[in-house]
Amino acid sequence: MSSASRVLLLSLGTLLGSAGAQAQVSSPDMPALNPSGSVSAAAAAAEADSEAQRESQRMRMAIANARRDPAGLLDLPPGRVQTDDTPSSFSWLLGPAILNTPAYSGSDTRKWKGRILASVRWGRFSFNGPRAGIARSFSDGGSEVAGASASLIERPTFRVNFGLRLDSGRKAGDDPELAGLPDIKRRVTYSLGSTLNLTEYWSATATLASDIKSTETGTVFSLGTGTSRRIAPNWIVGLNGSVSYADNHFMKIYYGVPQNLPPGSTLTPYSPSAGFRDIGVSASIRHQLGRHWVGFGQMGFGYLIGPAAESPLTKQRRQVSYMMGVAYNSNAITLR
Repeated sequence: MSSASRVLLLSLGTLLGSAGAQAQVSSPDMPALNPSGSVSAAAAAAEADSEAQRESQRMRMAIANARRDPAGLLDLPPGRVQTDDTPSSFSWLLGPAILNTPAYSGSDTRKWKGRILASVRWGRFSFNGPRAGIARSFSDGGSEVAGASASLIERPTFRVNFGLRLDSGRKAGDDPELAGLPDIKRRVTYSLGSTLNLTEYWSATATLASDIKSTETGTVFSLGTGTSRRIAPNWIVGLNGSVSYADNHFMKIYYGVPQNLPPGSTLTPYSPSAGFRDIGVSASIRHQLGRHWVGFGQMGFGYLIGPAAESPLTKQRRQVSYMMGVAYNSNAITLR
């Protein structure tokens, strides 16, 4: 072989060797090599041991949390619901309750009442019987609006509801102080309410309620705020405050005294104007009794102000009410 051929073959071999080395270095799928050209077994073993230690730490933390909080409630914010299975869009609620309330707004006499709480919910639509909205909101965070209601807007921090209900009115026979006054007939009323979640635990509400004609029972505007906190697994307490303003139609119907009273009446004619009606606070406690059961109690304190407080019908400005009951929700729920 000539010297020129040998030089040519030597150059070609050098080029091929250089290309192979570059391909080995640039390939992202090639394992790291030690000086002898084999994979580092010590590095792989160290990585596997580190991952095993991390997994063991996670298991120890999970076991500790399960022993400390079997229901998984302590790390969840209150006032909402966590289901242990997929809830149905249709649900119903039923249960008994007892109430102790003034005979009418402004009365100094009290009455015990029994109620069957009944509520049906289908997606954005709800129907709550008298006082059932409280149990519904306690059991699954649903609407407290009495009667038929629909959720118009649902956002994580903002909700708007529209409702229709049958106002029970008032009868002169409800209390001797009402003798001689005309009955307040039952009427269909509507309400438009909104809820704004200010923080994880605080919310604010605004509600406008009136009858269809706005002159039969008048119009009331209310503002409120509330909070709820967990005090133990399956136990939640709540605190709410509110203030309401009523127009002159509402004030005259519920707190006014007409001129044409029957002979012998001791009431003084009174024609109130629009103004603030009352301020109030309420405290509640709720406890999950089982997968579907919730027990609750509530105490409300109201104080009549403005034209309502000056009415001859107002015998006591402090208005206290109590309610307690249990309810079954067809959806499995967990208070939180």
